[in-house]
Amino acid sequence: MERFGYMVETSNGWECPHEKLFLNLVDCVRHAISQKCIVTYFKIMSNSRIITELHTESSDDQYGYIILHLMPPFEYFTICTHSTKFFTNVLDGILECKTIALDEIDHPSFRSRIGYFKKLSSDDIMKELHM
Repeated sequence: MERFGYMVETSNGWECPHEKLFLNLVDCVRHAISQKCIVTYFKIMSNSRIITELHTESSDDQYGYIILHLMPPFEYFTICTHSTKFFTNVLDGILECKTIALDEIDHPSFRSRIGYFKKLSSDDIMKELHM
């Protein structure tokens, strides 16, 4: 599954200037370099990572959510909507996302999924680039 993405800072908060996620951080960075503004990178977390983050307190980490559609016949995830702000813990992102009615954005031609992400720090980016 595609796991990496980036957002750019705008006057309305953070926005995704593209509609897809990337399989690796290198491709994500290559795409983001063309943006001539402030960029932040994120990684979609696995379910086990979300549980770990729920029980870990860190004042430096920031989280958000993204609603994805799996688009046949392409079979890749596209971005439907996302949080325009970051949360200091993953639970706040989950609680805000619960207010979105998924049945309103679900459609017979695609499947909707929620992805919770963690904003990558400079150290996280360097680790991912060297993996």
